Amino acid sequence: MTENEIRKKASEVIYKNMVTGYSKSTNTHFHYTKPSPDTYPYQFFWDTCLHIFILTTLGEHDMAKKHLVSLFALQEENGFVGHMNYWNNISPGRFTDIFQSHPGLKWKLFKTHMSALIQPFSSSGSSESLS
Repeated sequence: MTENEIRKKASEVIYKNMVTGYSKSTNTHFHYTKPSPDTYPYQFFWDTCLHIFILTTLGEHDMAKKHLVSLFALQEENGFVGHMNYWNNISPGRFTDIFQSHPGLKWKLFKTHMSALIQPFSSSGSSESLS
């Protein structure tokens, strides 16, 4: 494949998997690319960062900015940004994802929310704290 063919194919895939919407519960517009439409339909921190680099390389600077703004839209006051943003979903996608949620998720089940974890983990398997 030529470089132009690769760019065209990358652009087609990334646009095909884009999600745009509005969260009434947070009064926020969101825009991101699903890493995998069926398996990973939510906004993932690390995937969004990679998509931003791809969009920038493709010259799609405004789209890259929308992805970045969406990624940090749910950032907590202490600076924390979760691994997954569940835009307009009443619960995490898989049952096991509920274990990634903040304690007291009950009040967030019907609102946009994010996971309480971030990757990567330390080599010991537990997350390290900066505080």
